[in-house]
Parts: sequence; structure tokens; C-alpha cells
Amino acid sequence: MDQTVSRTEVKRRFKGVEHLAQELVELSAKDLTKLPCGPAARAEIAKARGLKAGALKRHIKYIAKMLRQEEDTEALLAFLEQHKGSQLKQAGEFHELERLRNAIIDEAFSYYEEERRRGGTTVDASRQWNSVKAVLADFPDIDAVALQKTAREFARGRNPVYSREMFRMLKAAMERRRFAKVENSEEEK
Repeated sequence: MDQTVSRTEVKRRFKGVEHLAQELVELSAKDLTKLPCGPAARAEIAKARGLKAGALKRHIKYIAKMLRQEEDTEALLAFLEQHKGSQLKQAGEFHELERLRNAIIDEAFSYYEEERRRGGTTVDASRQWNSVKAVLADFPDIDAVALQKTAREFARGRNPVYSREMFRMLKAAMERRRFAKVENSEEEK
């Protein structure tokens, strides 16, 4: 995506990697040997197991920094989901959907304000918004017109029903993509 990421979003992502590091530290010794990461990260995770309180917190932050710089966090999230039943991957997906929804809402607000400045004349409703184009890049089967219409309704009245509806639309598109991947992998077997 070509959108800039806010400082708050960057901090949220860093906090997510810290939660990942926390869960990695809590793994059993057996699972730690199977962890899909480099030996340096594995050694630091093992070292953290003997630490207490403040030292543990600092070391988890250090591990998170290492993971952000060196490791593929998606592989680690998938490993945790498979071996520990972690909810981190699902929470990360929800945060991404919320970020997409908020980007669409922000753009809807700017179009609504432009419409109000023009004295009520409608802005070109057929033009596709940049945020919706970004969503279509991830989820090509989503109904872009309905998504934009729902966002416009939210901008007009600030009714949270429309915000939740946009989230449902995005979540359904994400689930369709996930099921398509599962079906494709089963067909390859």
C-alpha cells in the first residue's frame, strides 16, 4: 500500500511484536527447538526464561527489537498459532482490517467536507477512492461501490452501524480469501 503509516500505528505494530516475543519466551523447551528463527534469536529467547520482573521486561523488548530487524514475524505467528493456539495472528489481522476501515472513513470524511464546502453539490460518486483501491488490491472480490456508499453514510451521520458494517464487509472478504487459500492448498495435495 502506498499510504503512510502513522506513528501511533507504528507503535501498535511494535507492541504487537512485543506480545509475540512474550509468547515466544513462554514456549516450552521442546517447542523452542522447533521455532522457525535464527540461532541468535533462539538463544536470546532461551536466556529470557531465567529472568524475573524488570529484567524480563527489558529482555522481551530486546527480543522484540531483534525480531523486527531480523526475523520473519509471519512465520513465527503461524508457528505459535499451530503449536500454542495463539490469538496473536488473528488479532493482527483484525487490527489490519480496522486500519483499512479507518482509512476509508477518513477519506469519506474528506469527501463529505468537500461536498459541504461546495454547497451540497455531490462530489463525483463514481470515482474510486485511494483507500478503496488499496482494499481492492488486497481483496479483489469486495464490493467497492457498497463499501464507499457505507462509508459516505457513516460520514454523513456518524452512525456506528455503518462503521461496523464496513468492518463486516472487510472481514468477510478476508475470510473468503483465507478459504480460497485453503481450498487451493487442498487441491494441490
